[in-house]
Amino acid sequence: MNKKILSLLIIFGLLFCTLVLYIITFVFMDHSENNSGSGVTPIVNETPQPTPNVDAPIVPSEFDSRCENQSLSIEVINVKYQNTLDYPQVSNMPLSCKSAEEKINGALEKHIAASYQNYLHLEEEEKAARKFYEEQFGIPVPEEEDYIYSYEYTTQHEVKYQENNVLSLLIFDHIYAGGAHGATIVSSYNFDVSTGRQILLEDVAKTSVNLDKIRQYVIAELTERPEVFQDSLVDVKIDNSRSFYFTETGIVIKFLEAEIAPYAAGMPEVEVPNKVFQ
Repeated sequence: MNKKILSLLIIFGLLFCTLVLYIITFVFMDHSENNSGSGVTPIVNETPQPTPNVDAPIVPSEFDSRCENQSLSIEVINVKYQNTLDYPQVSNMPLSCKSAEEKINGALEKHIAASYQNYLHLEEEEKAARKFYEEQFGIPVPEEEDYIYSYEYTTQHEVKYQENNVLSLLIFDHIYAGGAHGATIVSSYNFDVSTGRQILLEDVAKTSVNLDKIRQYVIAELTERPEVFQDSLVDVKIDNSRSFYFTETGIVIKFLEAEIAPYAAGMPEVEVPNKVFQ
């Protein structure tokens, strides 16, 4: 590899790292505000509802009886934002639950609006990188190097759980800004579909003691995995900023790429049974 290409790779590698850190901060700070701000009220822990299935998620809720058991009937559809980015919306909820539907869709729209701003920012970064190349070498980026300067921002989602008045979604923001591979950021959205309110990890744990039990269980599980950076486990945070989703028997805690393991390990997950924190 000649010195020209090597120097450019170093420069744009540093730019890519800076961009990813910027986007992670943008997404997670916005997601945190989404959870704690006035637009979404945390679920009140005053009147937990009994559930006939001991293995189902136990989540405090203020049920509207007209909206109970709607999690099976709602439909999650894929929508294009500004004809560019994919994101989920819920539909097919009865008229009595339209308020809940609007709250859920509003939270998801806020996420994709932030993603779209990141997409526009990345487009500007690509233009700047191509301009820099041309200024440095007097020619446009040649075809054999074009892939390095073809930046990309895409989004997708997965429905992970849709039972017992709970809807769990993951939204993935994928960024490519040159280099060997891109970076993917995951954000979780868990809703009480009877009210439209977001369910936070602290709502699930209910107490700081139970939250610590979840953390200790997660660390113990990860300690057994050889691919995990063991030193990184000391700094693992389990709080409302941590992505998670529901399962039939508990919750799954999700980590980012390269957060606690090599990039090749993907996004590690740890399933935590209800009995750990009930």
